[in-house]
Amino acid sequence: MRKYEFTGETRLHNGIELKRIRRISDKYVGGWIESEYNLAHKGNCFVHEDAMIYGYAQVSGDAQINGKAEIYGKALVFGEAQIYNKAKVFDEAKISDNAKVYGDSMIYGEALVFDKAQVYDGVKVYGEAQIYHDAEVFDYATIYGKAEIYGDAKVYNNAKVYDEAKISDNAKVYDNAQVFGETKVYDNAEVLNNSKIYDKAKIYGEAKIYDKAQIYGEAEIFDSAKIYDKAQVYDKAQVFEYAMVCDYAQVYDKAQVFECTKVSDYAKIYDKAQVFGQAEIYGKAEVFDKAKVSGDIKIFGDTKVYY
Repeated sequence: MRKYEFTGETRLHNGIELKRIRRISDKYVGGWIESEYNLAHKGNCFVHEDAMIYGYAQVSGDAQINGKAEIYGKALVFGEAQIYNKAKVFDEAKISDNAKVYGDSMIYGEALVFDKAQVYDGVKVYGEAQIYHDAEVFDYATIYGKAEIYGDAKVYNNAKVYDEAKISDNAKVYDNAQVFGETKVYDNAEVLNNSKIYDKAKIYGEAKIYDKAQIYGEAEIFDSAKIYDKAQVYDKAQVFEYAMVCDYAQVYDKAQVFECTKVSDYAKIYDKAQVFGQAEIYGKAEVFDKAKVSGDIKIFGDTKVYY
């Protein structure tokens, strides 16, 4: 059964003739399509206002296209998805379920947005990236490659997540941060400012990475640990509990820094060294080999501790 008809009004858009439609049941005037291939007669799906569907794109189910949104290429929009404002969905991208895409966001390539995910305010999602569950991506963030954003995760404010990185649970990535490689950021962890997380690093618990810190290799930062300034943690190093690594300090190899330790300045912790308790390592001090430093001790200057 047909639910809409053409009004006879036409327009050219990118060299393509589009036709305005009108719902038959109540004479409601809708948006624009190139042909009936673009909008199913079955279901409650519809195109409104100045929104456009063209090319080999298809909108079906109960999906709604509003504002000045454009659906084209071979894109599919279905379920109860909503696309509005100046959002664009094209190539072979798919938007489904109760997902919402709006603002001037662009979803393209083979990207998927589904479940109750929301993408808005200048976001770009492309490649084979997926946004799902209750995740939100907004404020000019960019998601691409095979990256996945899911759970209640949020990525925003110019952040980039790409390659095969995964952001999940209640994690947040924002403020120009970059997460890539096979990295996983989850639980309540936060990655922000100009920090970079890559390779196979894991950030979880309530850990926080910020400023221009870098975490890479197979390093793990978890619990309530904080890495900031231009500090680096890499290889298979672990920083956890309430430990802090800052300034230009480095923790690497299989070193562990935990409890309430603070590593700062140009200090280095490496090999299989362990630093814990309320120890402070700073200056150009180095702790390495199989050394263990604990308690309230302070190591600084050019001191080297090893075993």
